[in-house]
Amino acid sequence: MFRRESNPYPGDHRATRFHALGRLLAWVGRYLTHSPLGMFARLRLRAQLERRAVRVELKGRSGSLPRIAFLSDLHAGFFNTSGDLESIARMAADSNPDLVILGGDLIDSHGEEIFLLGAALKRLNPPLGIFAVRGNHEYFHPEKLELWTRFLEHNGVEVLVNRGVRVQHCDTSLWIAGIDDLREGTPDFEAALEGRRPGELTLLISHNPDAFPEAVRHKVDLQLSGHTHGGQVRFGPWIPMTHTSHGYLDGLYECGGCQLYVGRGGGTTLLPIRIGVRPEVGLIELCGVQESESVTPDLSMESPGSRVRHVRAPLPTGGDAADRDHSPTERSHRS
Repeated sequence: MFRRESNPYPGDHRATRFHALGRLLAWVGRYLTHSPLGMFARLRLRAQLERRAVRVELKGRSGSLPRIAFLSDLHAGFFNTSGDLESIARMAADSNPDLVILGGDLIDSHGEEIFLLGAALKRLNPPLGIFAVRGNHEYFHPEKLELWTRFLEHNGVEVLVNRGVRVQHCDTSLWIAGIDDLREGTPDFEAALEGRRPGELTLLISHNPDAFPEAVRHKVDLQLSGHTHGGQVRFGPWIPMTHTSHGYLDGLYECGGCQLYVGRGGGTTLLPIRIGVRPEVGLIELCGVQESESVTPDLSMESPGSRVRHVRAPLPTGGDAADRDHSPTERSHRS
């Protein structure tokens, strides 16, 4: 289990310097969201929103694989109203995904902001369900975590905090595992993967992409993450804030047969602007390929700049490899 006091992947500590500033800007943003200036910012963000289709090729997999809509970093309440969030959800629903993943930071700074997602969640009805994990912004007010969880569950969302569930899509069994936030929570990979069958297709949801080295160690097929906003503001090669210690900023990464997709998110934080990087609704197309084939994206489906990067994931020192077999579980979801 990772714990904050011994976390070998602590994320971008530069971001903690802006914690107090973030709270102040969030407070200001709540009051400006419905002002003429806020309306202009919101309309600009909605005009920038794009559906980003990404093909992820999985070596050694075959059969029918699910289509995934990935929504992350919505930051409800910070220049994202109920109507704005409903528009984002409508774009996801129009893609007819088999399942929907909510990758954390659904709210910006106050627990009650989760209520703004009510209309959006009603737009989503994927056959395999909706699954969510916590991000660091959910921890702005830890006493509201239970409210956040109850609201999502009441609206048909399965919250995965260090646990996993099995879904069945045609002839494919998929283990969906979710871990707590890497920086503010207490992520436990072993608990999230407990019950996974040997060789079972595994999807890990982690708000923070810097969990990827552990995903590689645990032989996860695909990790979905947000948190970085793709930089949110990019002036060519200069990106003031990356929110990743390992360079997992945006798009697809591969290491040791495990892949990571980092989405740009649908909202903003600190400032209601995006420069050089657009907000997105991610549509993940899983495709099985033969072992002899190389893992490459279908560039006709990719947004510019989102190509597979083969990386050497930094692995923690010490400890065992945790390559253990897991026995089947009776726990299931729509299987």
